[in-house]
Amino acid sequence: MSLRAGPYTFNHVTYDGPSDVLYAAIASPGAAAERRPTPEAHVLRFDSRGRFAGIILVSPREQLEREGGVFISLPDGSRARVQGFDRLLGDTNEY
Repeated sequence: MSLRAGPYTFNHVTYDGPSDVLYAAIASPGAAAERRPTPEAHVLRFDSRGRFAGIILVSPREQLEREGGVFISLPDGSRARVQGFDRLLGDTNEY
């Protein structure tokens, strides 16, 4: 399962349903050198070279129910809908 937000595709996705936290990385997940909070209370992750590496979505299910979608502010300041989270919930609910 992958997610998309703006021009970014996150191919490494882990969702912790009981905690309602989603971890998504563009490349193989690794330790983030820097984390920056977003206005939506999510987190942008950057590698040791300062490149955007991934996101941590905090309470995305709650945001989906409240706003009708999961949104995040990207490194360039634009706000994007996270595409694919609703499908992930559908897959999670099957287990």
